[in-house]
Amino acid sequence: MATAPTLHETLINAALSYAQRGLPVFPCHADNKRPLTKNGFKDASTSPAMVTEWWAKWPNAMIGMPTGEASGVWVLDVDDVDLFERECKISLTATRQASTGEGYHRYYEWDATAPVRNAQLNKKGWPFPELPGCDVRGEGGYVILPPSRHPSGRLYRWQHEGPSQPAPAELLRIVRKERAEQEAPRLALAASNDVGDTRYGLAALDDECGGILAAPSGAQEATLNEAALKIGALVAGGSLTNKTACERLFAAGMQMPSFNSGDPWTHDAIRAKVERGVSDGMGTPRKPAEKMIGKPKARPLKLVSSAALEVSDPNGRPTIQIKAGALHVMATAAEKVLIAHNAPIYDRGGLVKPVLEQVPASKGRRTSVACLVEVDDDMLVDHMCRAADWIKFDGRKNDWTPADPPRAIAAIIRSRRGEWAFPGLAGVITTPTLRPDGSILDEVGYDEDTQLLLMSSLALPAIPRNPTKADADAALKTLDELLDNFPFVDAASRSAALSGLITPIVRGAMSAVPALVARAPVPGSGKSYLIDLCSVLATGEMAPVISPGRSEEEMEKRLGAVLQDGRAIIAIDNVNGPLGGDVLCQVIERPVVSVRVLGASKMPKISNRACVFATGNNIMVVGDMTRRVILCSLDPKMERPEQRAFSSKPHELILADRGKYVAAALTIARAYAVAGFPDECPAIASFEDWSRFVRSPLVWLGCADPVDTMEKARGEDPVTTSLLAVFAAIYDAGGTTARTSGGIKTLAEEQNTFNQRTNQGLYDAIFEIAESRRGGDIDARRLGKFLSQYDGRIVGGYQLTGDFDAHAKQKTWKVVRP
Repeated sequence: MATAPTLHETLINAALSYAQRGLPVFPCHADNKRPLTKNGFKDASTSPAMVTEWWAKWPNAMIGMPTGEASGVWVLDVDDVDLFERECKISLTATRQASTGEGYHRYYEWDATAPVRNAQLNKKGWPFPELPGCDVRGEGGYVILPPSRHPSGRLYRWQHEGPSQPAPAELLRIVRKERAEQEAPRLALAASNDVGDTRYGLAALDDECGGILAAPSGAQEATLNEAALKIGALVAGGSLTNKTACERLFAAGMQMPSFNSGDPWTHDAIRAKVERGVSDGMGTPRKPAEKMIGKPKARPLKLVSSAALEVSDPNGRPTIQIKAGALHVMATAAEKVLIAHNAPIYDRGGLVKPVLEQVPASKGRRTSVACLVEVDDDMLVDHMCRAADWIKFDGRKNDWTPADPPRAIAAIIRSRRGEWAFPGLAGVITTPTLRPDGSILDEVGYDEDTQLLLMSSLALPAIPRNPTKADADAALKTLDELLDNFPFVDAASRSAALSGLITPIVRGAMSAVPALVARAPVPGSGKSYLIDLCSVLATGEMAPVISPGRSEEEMEKRLGAVLQDGRAIIAIDNVNGPLGGDVLCQVIERPVVSVRVLGASKMPKISNRACVFATGNNIMVVGDMTRRVILCSLDPKMERPEQRAFSSKPHELILADRGKYVAAALTIARAYAVAGFPDECPAIASFEDWSRFVRSPLVWLGCADPVDTMEKARGEDPVTTSLLAVFAAIYDAGGTTARTSGGIKTLAEEQNTFNQRTNQGLYDAIFEIAESRRGGDIDARRLGKFLSQYDGRIVGGYQLTGDFDAHAKQKTWKVVRP
C-alpha cells in the first residue's frame, strides 16, 4: 500500500512545480507567514536548486509568491468573508481562486499599464471603503500558495484552478484609487442662465471655467480656488447669481483629472472648495464698467474640430481661437501649425530640439557642434507664438483680442507620446554622410530616408559621381597618412584605425556598427589621440569623453544621457577593468535602445546612430562584448612614450581642410558601392551593413581585415578561457556522465590511497570559479550557478548540457563533443 506523502514532500513538490511554471517562490514561517529569507519576497526564485535547498532547510515552510510584475498577478485578499459578501456592491467575475485560513484569494491578471500597489488593513480600517473586509496584494506584496498550512491548521486549497483573468473595470478603478467616470454637468450657456445673470458675468464665468479645465498637473486646486474667488466678486457685484456661479464652477471642477491617485477628487471636496471660494470672493464685490455692457461684436464659433480653430488672416499666418472646453482641439491645431511652420521640433522618444553650438577648436578656430535639448513647455509656447496668432474672446471688451497660448496646450502636446505627427529623429550631424543606398547626404536639413538632420554645410571637394578603384586608392592614402606616427602592433590594428576614421562618416548607411577599442601597455601611447582624430573628422571637435563608472547601473545612466543628447561619438576613456556589460552591448548593437532618463521613471525608446569608442591600458574585452568590438593595439616600445613627438599634427591637418578628409572617407565607400560590392567579406551578425560599407572596401583596397582583431579579443577573453578550462576538465574526468554540481565537486575531490587527488586538473579548474566564500574548498552551489549561466554553450569543441533529474529534483550536467 502506497504511503501518503509527508507535508514536507507535498510542499517541496508544489514549490518545485510552481518554479518550473515560471512562478517565483520563497519560504515563509509556518507560524506567522513572515519570509524566512534575508530579503523576503525579493529573494523569490524559479531555480529548482534554490527551492530544494530552502525546503531542505525549512521543511514545513509555507510557500510564498511575490505579487505584481514578478509573478504576473495581483490578488484580492478577502479576510472577512461575511462583511465583504454583505456590503460589497461590485460584481466579480470568475477567476483563479484559493481558500485561505479564514477567507480566500482571488487572482487577477497583472496589467503593466494599470499597476496595482499593495494595500492592507491599518489603524484607519480597510484600505478601500468599497471593498470592506479585503486587502490587496499587488506590487510590493506577496501571498501564500496552496498547499501551505495556515497557522490555524487549515490548508490553503485551490477552489478554482483556471487561469487568472483580467480584473473587472470597476474593481480595477477602486484598487487604483481612480475617481469614477461620471458625466459632469457641462451646462450650455443659455440653459444655465438665471434672470440675474448678465452677458458680462457669463463671459467671465466661461473664461474662468476654461482656465480650470486647462489647469496643469499640480495646479488644479489653486486654479479652482482662484476662479471661485474671482467669480464670487462678480456674484456680489450683481453680474451673476450664486446658483449659476456654483453650478458652472462645480461642473468644470469635476472634469479636472485627479493626478494624485492616492487622494482623488470627490464630489463633496470640489463642491466645498467652490462654495467656500465663491463665499470668500463675495467679500470684495466687483462690477463691470458701463461701456463693457452690451451686445457682443463677435460671437464665438461652434468648435467641432481643430480646423474650426484656424482662421485665415491677411498676413498669411494662421489664427487660433482660445475657447473653454476645447483644450484638446487647440492642442491638435497647435501641432498642425507647428509642423506647417517647420518648427525645429522632432520625436526622439520625447520631443527634442536640435541646437548648433560654436565651440573652440585649435589655433583660434571654432567649429559647430550639434546636440539635442528636451523641449519643455516654455519652448513649445515660444514656437506656438512664432507659428500662429492666438486670440481670446474678452467678455469685458465684447471682442476677440490677442492672447498668449495657454501653457496647458504645451503640456498636452508633450503628453501625447505615441500620437505625435512630428518627424522622427535618428540623430543630428554636422558632416555629410552616406545613405543606405550608397548615395551621399550632403544637403542641409532633414533627410526622411535616414531620419538624420544635417545642421551645417561643410565645403567638400568634388566627389566623382561614379568614383573608380583608383579614386578610392588615392582617398585611402589621404586617410592613411594621418596614421603614420601611431605605433600599431600589426597591420590589422592599422586597418582597425582606418575603420574608426571612416565609420562615423558613413554611419548614416548602417543600422549598427562595432565599437573601436584602442589599447596599449603604457599610458601616453596615443590611444585617446587616435579617438580624437576620429571625432575631429566626424564632428570637428575632440571627442567628449565619459568615464566607465563603478557599476553597470552607473554606466547605463551615462550612456543614456549621451544618447539623449544625440551625440555622434561616444568615447569611454581610461577603462581600467574589463570592458563588457549588457547595456553597453545593447548600445553598440541595437539601432533602437531604451534609455534610462535621469531623475525620471521612464525609459523612452530612441534611435541610435552613435559610434562607440573606448580606450584603456591593456584593456580586456570580456563575454559577449568580444563579438562587438574591433581592437586597435598600440605599443611604442618605450618607457615614457608621452615624451615622443609626432612629426606632424594630424588633428590640425584635418581641421585645416576637413572637407578633404571627409570626402576621402565617402569616396572609399562610394567607389566600392559603384563597383558592385566586389569580393565582399562574409557578413558579421548584427553588423552586416558595416561589413559592406567599411570592412569590405578596406580589404578590397589591400588593407588587412580589421575583423581579425575581433578573433584576437575572443581568444583573450578570460571568460572564454575559464569556460574552456572547466569544460575540458569535466570532459576528461568522465564528464559525459550526467552529474549534479555536488557530484562534480565529489569527482574533483576524489583521492587515491596516497591521499592524492585523482582529478587534480578538474579540481583546479572549478576551484578557480567556485571557491567557497570562507576559502579553501569548492562551493557546489556556486558551481551550479556558474554552470547554469552557460547551459548549452560550445567552447573549443566542448558543449555543456544541462538536464533536470526529476528523482533527485536537481539540475545535472555533462560535457559532450558536439
